Formats: sequence, C-alpha cells, structure tokens
Amino acid sequence: MTSEAASRSGAGTPGVEPDDIGPDYVPALDPRIVTIPVGDEAVLYEDDTGALHQLDRVATLVHAFFDGGTPIADIVDELAPIFSVERERIEADVTAMVRHFARAGLLRGMHGGERSVVEVDDGF
Repeated sequence: MTSEAASRSGAGTPGVEPDDIGPDYVPALDPRIVTIPVGDEAVLYEDDTGALHQLDRVATLVHAFFDGGTPIADIVDELAPIFSVERERIEADVTAMVRHFARAGLLRGMHGGERSVVEVDDGF
C-alpha cells in the first residue's frame, strides 16, 4: 500500500502503518480501551492487559474525536478556532498524536507495544 493510499484509509484499515497516517486517516479508539475521565484529563485503560495510559488535557480533547467517522483534517478544522496557532502546526501535532496512539496499539486495527504518557506541546 502506498503512503498516499494509507493516508486515506479508514479507521482500523489493516496494513496501515503509523508513519503512513495522514490528514485523511480516520482514527477510531480500539473497542477494548476504556476512557476514564480525571478532571480535564483522562486515563485510558486497556481492558485485556490492564495497561494504563495517562492523557494530558490536549490529548484528552483530541482523543474525543477518535470516533471512527472523523478524519484528522476535520479534527484539525474543529480545533483550529480553539488554539491561536497556524493550522499547519495543529495538523502536524494532531497527526503526531494519532501516530503515537497507533504505535501504542490504542486505535482500532493497530497493534503496538509502546506504553507511555501521551503528552503534546500545549503550544497549539
């Protein structure tokens, strides 16, 4: 699969590598993941392994769009009025975050192994 085709793939499309995720990719949280709100942040709990992933406030906001129907480009459009930085910066940060979620195995169809706190630069 080419990078262009992968960037347009839908949520959980088999064969999509995290580095191929682009603005047309539609992220969907894996159904085995339970979101636990903690103030304006969240913890993601992997039901099958017991692993926990702490999200900062920006990651919590972005992950709310991982519904399997909203492409990254549309997530960026929704976030742009909230943050006072250029759209390109928001797109780069959201894409990096989606790739991180994919590598951690938190998105439908992605099997990762990274276990870490999901943080982003709050500059956007």
